Amino acid sequence: MKNKKILVISLAIAIVGVGSIAKYILTQSSNSAVVRAESNISEVEQTKSLDDVLGEQVTYDGHSYSRRHDIETVLFLGIDKPADERLGEVIGQNGRSDTLLLCILDKTAKTTKLLEISRDTITDIDLYSLDGQYLFTANTHINMQYAYGTDAKDGSRLSKKAVSKLLYSIPIDYTVSLTMQGIATIVDALGGVSINCNRDYTYIDKAFIKGSTIDMTGEQAYNYVHYRDISKDGSNNDRMDRQLDFIDAINKAWKEGDASENLFKFTDASKPYLASDIDGDTIKLLQDYKLERQINKLPGEDFVGELHDEYHVDQVALKKLILSLFYQEK
Repeated sequence: MKNKKILVISLAIAIVGVGSIAKYILTQSSNSAVVRAESNISEVEQTKSLDDVLGEQVTYDGHSYSRRHDIETVLFLGIDKPADERLGEVIGQNGRSDTLLLCILDKTAKTTKLLEISRDTITDIDLYSLDGQYLFTANTHINMQYAYGTDAKDGSRLSKKAVSKLLYSIPIDYTVSLTMQGIATIVDALGGVSINCNRDYTYIDKAFIKGSTIDMTGEQAYNYVHYRDISKDGSNNDRMDRQLDFIDAINKAWKEGDASENLFKFTDASKPYLASDIDGDTIKLLQDYKLERQINKLPGEDFVGELHDEYHVDQVALKKLILSLFYQEK
């Protein structure tokens, strides 16, 4: 049970710190490659019907594929919303899932693969009224879907549905979410973290000088992983790099401390911020399976939108990626 609790907590840290659940296993190396599918998007490739799904059997480019049923998926969400703010008071203002990471569990190979989904991905999401009544479907940023839930559980449910729809109806089995505000509390409970600044981040904090090693407080760590200059295009990419640094630091701090003591501190500190529907058996799978070093990235391209950055999915490349992750060729 202790190992299971440690895993859930470290998963929660990983989702707010992004991007790399590769760091959720405390003994894993920090050197992970990111697979970025080449994308040359045409207007036709950007078009996707709401009813466009990949079924049990698929014929594509002259090859036949069948859906694998020895795979489970866990969607991890990092929520940009204070945990103590009430939900359901304003339509669409219930926090956003600024980190979305899909963990793909292969029960046969006993391995785990990761699919990173940009918060700026433009896709179809369902909009609801305050009383939970469906209003209409809009084509907008996927991170907004969580905002239309009545609470953390409902927001996670809606995000699960949106990600499944984005991935041509591939089932999403479980969700784990953690609000960003939990970072400061968790880091302070651990006694701080030491982070190596690989770039100049003095625009966030004057102490964050390139090449320096900073012993960060919870507030500094929160600013390090959360800050994003919205006046600059593609600023989320820079933030994701910093979040990887944070995960490395958390793992190091955990391993250098007393495991039992850290477990108690983490469990107590994360309670107000964590929400999950994952079961004990799946947690055990996450603990026991080998994590593949490569991180798959949703194929597409960044664009500058009228108001915000946008990530447009290459649907042709996405179909190929889904076939490689969730299907086997006959």
